[in-house]
Amino acid sequence: MNPSVPLLLLSRRTIRLIALLLVLPFFVNTAMAGDWPAYRADVHRSARTDESPGAKLNLQWVFEPTHRPDPAWPMPGEESPRMHTDRAFHVTVVGRRAYFGSSADGKVYCLDTRSGKIQWTFFTDGAVRFAPQIADGRLYFGSDDGHAYCLNAANGKLFWKYRPGPSGERIIGKGRMISSWPLRSGVLVKDGVAYFSAGVFPYEGLFICAVDAKTGKEIWTNDTAGDLGWGQTYGGMAPQGYLLASDEILYVPSGRGMPAAFDRKDGHFHKFLSGGGKVGGSWALIDQGQLIAGSDNKGSPIKVAFDASRASKVGDMFANFPGVDMVLTPDTAFTMTLDGIVAIRRQAYAAAARGIPKIAKQRTALGKEINSIRGRYKELTVTKAKLSSAKKDVGAVSKELGELQTKLSAAAKSLSALAVREKELTGARLAWAYSHPKLNCLVKAGDTVFAGGSDSVVSVDVTTGKQAWKATVDGLVIGMAVADKRLFVSLDSGKIYCFAKSSAKPTLIKPEVNSAAFTGTSRFREAARNILDHSVKRGFALVLGAGEGQLAWELANQSELTVIVVEHDAKRRDRVRAKLDRAGMSRRVSVVGWDYADLPDYFANLVVSEEIMRTGKLSAPADEVMRVLRPAGGVLLLGADKGFDANAYLTGTDAPRALHAA
Repeated sequence: MNPSVPLLLLSRRTIRLIALLLVLPFFVNTAMAGDWPAYRADVHRSARTDESPGAKLNLQWVFEPTHRPDPAWPMPGEESPRMHTDRAFHVTVVGRRAYFGSSADGKVYCLDTRSGKIQWTFFTDGAVRFAPQIADGRLYFGSDDGHAYCLNAANGKLFWKYRPGPSGERIIGKGRMISSWPLRSGVLVKDGVAYFSAGVFPYEGLFICAVDAKTGKEIWTNDTAGDLGWGQTYGGMAPQGYLLASDEILYVPSGRGMPAAFDRKDGHFHKFLSGGGKVGGSWALIDQGQLIAGSDNKGSPIKVAFDASRASKVGDMFANFPGVDMVLTPDTAFTMTLDGIVAIRRQAYAAAARGIPKIAKQRTALGKEINSIRGRYKELTVTKAKLSSAKKDVGAVSKELGELQTKLSAAAKSLSALAVREKELTGARLAWAYSHPKLNCLVKAGDTVFAGGSDSVVSVDVTTGKQAWKATVDGLVIGMAVADKRLFVSLDSGKIYCFAKSSAKPTLIKPEVNSAAFTGTSRFREAARNILDHSVKRGFALVLGAGEGQLAWELANQSELTVIVVEHDAKRRDRVRAKLDRAGMSRRVSVVGWDYADLPDYFANLVVSEEIMRTGKLSAPADEVMRVLRPAGGVLLLGADKGFDANAYLTGTDAPRALHAA
């Protein structure tokens, strides 16, 4: 720092003013039979496809992102995870393109399925927590920045974006700056309509929306789902999880609660699903006209079935085999339990579900009959003994005793027959059982079931239940997708593994981190050092004007600050954001074009400006700058370069005049 530049110290907020020296080789525009265009394959979340990559696969490539996933919620301490689908970067695939969103850097990525190389990326202003959906050559997704997006799936160019919330207001969520109405449901596209929700706090407002998928034009919005009366009646909802749709109903998963049902045509609220003791979770699927969801209040994986068209409860789904995950076909339910995988014959299970309760009733009736016969037999035995002692005729008693023995024998045979029938019904339910602990997710591809868990992924033959293949991976498998004759495996580490039948030398694809654009800038390095010496090293820093991103980079590089850079020139904003991303700093530094009025009160521990250092001017409104600065310990450090007059800038605000200059 130049010691000849005056240092002005202001009271009230400890404000200090310091001088601060593409061509794509192949693309399929429309989702085909072998694609995986949505989370768990489709809008019913079936997690199955007829295409099989083969049962025995080889590793092709591994994509290792610069940043690990940054889930919205911490893992639970006691219960099983129920709303943590954003622990990995889930992949959707159309043609030779694989897509995923990042909860860490707020980008959507397009990869080549054969090489794993990045084809394009698209920035948003918030975490992208849910997998995109592809429909008719367009890519749809939502962001924590409060917008739904539609891109050209071929090149990542924006078609439209839509903000359901009433304003661009921001809040701090898990150490990040997010919209007050983040999109935590993804975007579901069905029959030319895109559906999504915004908001997670009921009394701040929830918005369930439908727009034209092609134009982004609003069709309807339900903005009453978070009303107090609704919450009192139904227990409230906080949209969190992938949407599902039947022909009539849009289902909105509600985090740890059960899904809520809305009419697809006009958005009116139908009901909040109630599973009794099953209090929900974001996992859900639709099959054969039924919505299946839920777990109990400790996270035990017992699912409940509802009529998908009327949202009415049908009953527990395969309650004898509580499933962590399941894939359903018309004949078989492949269910992942805590101990492995079971293949449930659905018709046999239904027959057992009907027959076993009847057998139980018959057994109870036979038990009562047998007890009655035995009681009467005991009485007659005593009577016969007395008659014999009195040398009286016992013929009638003996005859009845014989009849009772015959009845008792028949009842015992009936009881045995019921046991045999119950055993048959029980045994017929399972086609096979595969034992493997710590599995976490399941998909079906052709004649193969793939399952992933802790550090491994396996393939199992759907007919025999025999393991055909096993591979080691580095982490916990959270999601899988099958398309382009490949298996894509998403881990909690953020890595994506690609397996295929062909032999290959596996390649590691890792975005290059290069901070060369920020080297050799001693002026900004020294300025950042001086700033940090006079302020804070943790919390939030607000940089007014991006300049070339040098100051933001140095502050983040030399501290633990989360840096928000507000830059209203779109070209400069894109340029600086790209530079910071290449330098591996996009998780810590956000370059945005938000209105200052949308920033939350008192959030900033530190406010600085690169704009002043470069131009001697500051376009940020002074009253807004003072509003966002913390009232106790917040530090405002502005440059006096190029004739900038801090006192004149602050005139008219509630900042006091300088008390000291040195």
